[in-house]
Amino acid sequence: QGFICPRAATLVPRPAAATHAPCTAVGLSSAGNRAIALCLDSSVIVSGDGGASWSAPVAVPSAVAVGATPSQFVVASAAEAECAGVRTRTFDGATLDAPGGCVDVADAGGGNTAVAGSGTELYLWAGGAFLRSADAGGTWS
Repeated sequence: QGFICPRAATLVPRPAAATHAPCTAVGLSSAGNRAIALCLDSSVIVSGDGGASWSAPVAVPSAVAVGATPSQFVVASAAEAECAGVRTRTFDGATLDAPGGCVDVADAGGGNTAVAGSGTELYLWAGGAFLRSADAGGTWS
């Protein structure tokens, strides 16, 4: 498990030793040795070794939050052309899957959106809404 150092956003302290992410991180989530970081430029990077090394950045222009489950990475996007609210996509470290269902949520965006889950069950906090998906973000209630 790791976290973003508030004084140096490229530093990700972790139990074994601190490591530097290849970007200025504004979001981080981990599950076991797997981690995903949201960079200031809206790209995402992943690690499969507890942050000792990171993938090349992948651009996700509307990304506002990231999550890691034991089996997948999740990226939440807000205010896209096709979805004025929030929706999620799974991410394998190189390719984003097709987007899930769009949730019309006011005031969603960076700093007030989070996604977490386990397996196909996801939880989304966006603006003032807290939602659950039983199908990996396909639908929300």
